[in-house]
Amino acid sequence: MTSFERAVELRGDFFAALRSLAALYAEKGFRRKAVETLERALVAAPDPVVREAVRSDLLDLLEA
Repeated sequence: MTSFERAVELRGDFFAALRSLAALYAEKGFRRKAVETLERALVAAPDPVVREAVRSDLLDLLEA
């Protein structure tokens, strides 16, 4: 988790690190951090298809 946090700290729009970090946060039970990180990933998503997948993950997390 620390490596992903460092990667995002160095490059705030690093989509792959944001998505992975959000998944780790969710897995560890840090729901608010997962939501915040997915919101950042949504902005950094490289294309509309990926953006929609992130949006779906975010909605799933918010509804849980």
